[in-house]
Amino acid sequence: MRKLGDNKKGQGLQLSTIILIVLGIAVLVFLIFGFYTGWSNLWDRVTNFAGGKSNLDTIKQGCAVACTGQSQSDWCNDNRTVRFGQQVEIKVEGKEKNVTTTVGSCRDFVANKDNFPGLNVAPCGEITCIEQD
Repeated sequence: MRKLGDNKKGQGLQLSTIILIVLGIAVLVFLIFGFYTGWSNLWDRVTNFAGGKSNLDTIKQGCAVACTGQSQSDWCNDNRTVRFGQQVEIKVEGKEKNVTTTVGSCRDFVANKDNFPGLNVAPCGEITCIEQD
């Protein structure tokens, strides 16, 4: 008497093999697209898809969390990279510059509002920053 499944004349592909083939094809398509359109163009598309170029709201929320949590180190010392999403004019060491990114701490964002247009971080009266030499 023969059981169902005793016919082992052909061997099927395992699921893991099929998944690896699909992933390999996806990586190959990604590489071809990157070389064909240029890597910077591809990276711009990825960053736009992932939430855009501007991170002003994220920086503002991070500073609010540092203030609420009374984290002196996060508020006073941790530098954050601000991406404006377009060129803006700021003053750096007394000179006008057009930039798309700049770096500063939450304390800098409050003290030098003109250098961080559109950021508008609220002052944190609960934290006193100590100047470091």
